[in-house]
Amino acid sequence: NPFGFYCGGVLCDLREKASFFIPYGDYYILLDPHVILTTVNMNNALTENNYIFIPGFIPQERSKLLSDEFKKYANDNNLCGDPQAENSQSAYNFIGFLELLCEKTPEVSSIIEETVLPTYSYARVYRNGSVLDPHVDRKACEISITVNLDADKIWPIWILTPTKEKRCVQLNPGDAMLYLGCAAPH
Repeated sequence: NPFGFYCGGVLCDLREKASFFIPYGDYYILLDPHVILTTVNMNNALTENNYIFIPGFIPQERSKLLSDEFKKYANDNNLCGDPQAENSQSAYNFIGFLELLCEKTPEVSSIIEETVLPTYSYARVYRNGSVLDPHVDRKACEISITVNLDADKIWPIWILTPTKEKRCVQLNPGDAMLYLGCAAPH
């Protein structure tokens, strides 16, 4: 059975959120994570295309290891799909993906030329016949990143540019697509 495995990390723009943090001892509490991302100083490639392709975002060996860990977790815990892709297995905030999200946050900030914070991770194993219809992400997904961890064939991801052009991005294991999740149908 053909399959594809992607994990997504979601980040939010820190600049607009500074006033929403309240100090609490050595920690800060975020009161409202739903703020609109402004793109004034953001990487031009991202704002002009709604996405940036990042080849080799993680090494293929790590990609395969993360994929194997999540597939085992999904099978051991009998995970189901979600309403967006029923013939799949999916979960929020798998520990390995949260670690990856936090580790890669500074790199993502550098790529988009804005400071971002991680909000959550989501992973899905697509099975033969799985379909994910075009959609936009919820407000917590201002900056989304999809990483192909493993696949038996190239699975294209389509995204709509600001000029309404449909673009196909083909990710090999370890490659990523960073995109404006709330703004760009994908």
